[in-house]
Amino acid sequence: MPGWPESCEHAIVSRSVLIVDDHAVFRRVAWALLEAEGFAVVGEAADGETALTEAARLRPGLVLLDIQLPDLDGFEVAARLAGLADSPAVVLTSSRRPERAAVFVEERPHDQAVHHRRRLWLR
Repeated sequence: MPGWPESCEHAIVSRSVLIVDDHAVFRRVAWALLEAEGFAVVGEAADGETALTEAARLRPGLVLLDIQLPDLDGFEVAARLAGLADSPAVVLTSSRRPERAAVFVEERPHDQAVHHRRRLWLR
């Protein structure tokens, strides 16, 4: 695609997932869908601070992370997760204000764009 780097990092991540969203219904549906596809959902969180605590405790391979949380936004949580010794892959989700994702990618350095341009192979 135009504007993307020529190379792409490849990473293998575990199938363990932490779901972070402030809507309980979304967390329940995501949990059921992920487990039906063979993922091991290891926990959930309804806000950014809890997400950070749970990610450090549970060490998931992947965090499904809502952008708009009640305390920290998902971009801040993602940046802090990237600072963990064994940082998980992050998939950002949002049903509101999708334009914020484009602004985030433009404002952040390439290597902080939350696993930007990584192809993830799940084992």
